[in-house]
Amino acid sequence: MIRSTLVATAALSAVLASAPPFAAAAGAASLPFSDPNAQGSIGLCDAAGHSIQAGSALNHPFVIAAGSTMAAPQGYDAKAGGKATLYAFQPRKDVDPGQWSGYQLTGASIYADPSHPLVAGTNIDPSLQDFVTSFPAKWDGLVELRMFYTAPNKVVYRRSYPAAVLRVQAGKWTVVQAANLTCDLTKVVSNEKLVLPASAFDPAHPAVTDAPQLAARTTSAPSGAKASTTASSTATRPDAAPTSAGQPELSKAANASAKSGSSSSGPWLALVVAGLGIAGLAGAVGWRARQRARR
Repeated sequence: MIRSTLVATAALSAVLASAPPFAAAAGAASLPFSDPNAQGSIGLCDAAGHSIQAGSALNHPFVIAAGSTMAAPQGYDAKAGGKATLYAFQPRKDVDPGQWSGYQLTGASIYADPSHPLVAGTNIDPSLQDFVTSFPAKWDGLVELRMFYTAPNKVVYRRSYPAAVLRVQAGKWTVVQAANLTCDLTKVVSNEKLVLPASAFDPAHPAVTDAPQLAARTTSAPSGAKASTTASSTATRPDAAPTSAGQPELSKAANASAKSGSSSSGPWLALVVAGLGIAGLAGAVGWRARQRARR
């Protein structure tokens, strides 16, 4: 009997040791809607990488990092130059989730672990309050978060996505449905940290937001679009534009840059910054042209 107990205990310990740092979704409240394209969950982390369930809607960014419980789609992982980006969407009654309005909350992030992609926020990203000011959370204060993926020479992957649901009220957000997880912040870096100078993230300067422009930046979904193939009214910032060349995996140099805010971490990073700068400029030009064409 003792031997059987020891064997069972050892087996359980092995399972727990091999389990990923993702637990079941937090928040037992039922939702008034169902999103058929949501697969897996998103967890939210603070600056220490710990899971958080609430915070200020006024913060820039509203979370330091967000992680997925699902692996990145094939062809969108880090080795393929894949990046992940966090979006907010506005749930609306009697409207298909594929037709909800949305906006990009973070820059695209290079992540090292394709089994659990991470997104990093920076202090120049919009706050949740910016989002709900332009897209009021009229359905019981609910906001849905989605994680989309990009990769060189590929369309944005949004046929399915990990998701989380928050309630935003009185300047605060709380988790309704999300994952409990820990985030290894050494395994993710935002493109913003690589492309922009360190001065852009100076905490002494006011956070850069564009809340008055959010509504102008949204686009309408194609007529008759299906929820499985469109993200509907999704405004995409230029810094998330896919690059034309593959991105290297996250390295110690990129991690050092993300921590220090410096763009002078050696030849590798200089090449990355140059490539991202060219791609970002091309994305910005193309994005502005598309916006003018839609007006």
